[in-house]
Amino acid sequence: MKRYLHLGILVLVLLLASCGQLFSSPISDLEERIRRVENGLLLTKSIADRMEYHNVPGVSIAVINDFEIEWTKGYGVMELGGYEPVTSDTLFQAGSVAKPVTAVGALHSVEQGLLDLDENVNDRLVTWQIPENEFTAQADVTLRRLLSHTAGVNQGLNRGYAPGEEAPTMLQALEGESPANSLPVRVDRVPGTENYYSNCGYLIVAHLLQDVLSKPFSEVMQEAVFGPVGMTSSTFKQTLPVELEVKAATPHGWDVVAWQESPGLVGETHVHDPGYGGLWTTAPDLALFGAEVIQAYTGESETVLSQDMARHMLTPVTKGIPLQEPFAADQALGFSLLHLGQESWFIHFGGSFPGYISVLLAQPERGFGVAIMTNAWSGYELIWEILYSIFYAYGIFPTTGQVLGMGYSLLLFTAVFLLWPVGYIVRRVRVHKLEVKEAEFKPGKVAAIARIVAMLTVTAVLVLMLLYRGPLGGALVHSLDRGEPVLIKALLGIFFSTPIILGILTVLVWKNRFWSIPERVQYTIIVLGALVGIFLLRDLWPLMFWG
Repeated sequence: MKRYLHLGILVLVLLLASCGQLFSSPISDLEERIRRVENGLLLTKSIADRMEYHNVPGVSIAVINDFEIEWTKGYGVMELGGYEPVTSDTLFQAGSVAKPVTAVGALHSVEQGLLDLDENVNDRLVTWQIPENEFTAQADVTLRRLLSHTAGVNQGLNRGYAPGEEAPTMLQALEGESPANSLPVRVDRVPGTENYYSNCGYLIVAHLLQDVLSKPFSEVMQEAVFGPVGMTSSTFKQTLPVELEVKAATPHGWDVVAWQESPGLVGETHVHDPGYGGLWTTAPDLALFGAEVIQAYTGESETVLSQDMARHMLTPVTKGIPLQEPFAADQALGFSLLHLGQESWFIHFGGSFPGYISVLLAQPERGFGVAIMTNAWSGYELIWEILYSIFYAYGIFPTTGQVLGMGYSLLLFTAVFLLWPVGYIVRRVRVHKLEVKEAEFKPGKVAAIARIVAMLTVTAVLVLMLLYRGPLGGALVHSLDRGEPVLIKALLGIFFSTPIILGILTVLVWKNRFWSIPERVQYTIIVLGALVGIFLLRDLWPLMFWG
């Protein structure tokens, strides 16, 4: 849910950046561009200010421009209360960003003829097999389906294994055997019939690569991806070499509640299963990976993948995956694809592992991309704000019909809101010209209540559209998710009950002929505008029950 939620918020950040198109142009001088990125969060705030606000000790950024890494920089400290600064060499756990990296390693093996995207993976698995059941009897589990989350494999997320705690072997993790803290990997729906995000699917991919190449997964990825791309600070080894261990940032906040209630909480680095997670890397290395995918896609590099395979990788397998209404994305092999106007951005987040949040996104034709890594679970909103600042500084404003729809909606609500003062002026002029007593236009308390309820509803729609559908939406969602503002949840309950109230009041307005026909039509238009707004905000409904 959160993964989709925040993907939707990112889309909104990109779209809302277009509001500044008339007032901004790309900055030619790199130092000035970086300065603008650092001081353009929420338009005027600095990265340091926003890191303090979000309780994020450290963040590392790498920007790809013109198909190459243009700049990288670290901010803050590796551990809260410490003095060791975050630099471009600081390592973070990448979380689910490991998935597209694993996907590239698997596709590299496909191009070498070692694997086939559309064969039953059980035909290649040696030391473990996917148990057959009523679902696998109907369709095969293939590599393509595993990489696109359509194989019907269960989720199987775990929180890793703390230092001193025994970690399972890959076989134990697959079977859910002690000391694994996750369920056995099984197929629990018909493969190829639906998109179902699965960590276990990528655990199978990691094991498949081990079986086929007869090497540990970490070695497979070192030889297939990290070495050729030049990712010298990246590894799937969970016991880091000493030279990398000293560069690893400390994670902060094992869960949102604990971290928000006690920002001083510092966690220990956990061991994670390979394939779907377990990747240690830096923001520059992650950007190198993104740049390699971009260059392969555009035919400028065949270091790891050919152009045909890179384009195949970024071709939708499942279209219209729900993210955050009214936005959607497609699922490719490893990456999700956001379609903004005529452009497609490949993207993946890493946020399920305690203590670290990261993102990698890029647009191949532009040769542009961003990698951001943080060492706190409260890094979500900071990432959105940094992304907004980067896009604004680089003059990148993706065009899309979605932003037009949002703009038209806000225009409608604003116009509806203005109907009150305009209607009041018209009524006053009419009363004056016709010399009609004002009392004749006061039908009673019910009419007054009808106007007040409609006015408050439209006001609430405007406020929620601007907050929830804007760059600050994530903060609102997390506030609700933490279960703190009970009053806000109660107000949301009232908000979603207003359609019934407005419907009853509208019937009374017409039945009792409270006002003149033009005034009743005006009121009905206002109510319809409010109902449209409530419909567009319908995905706020589940938030009343979180926490």
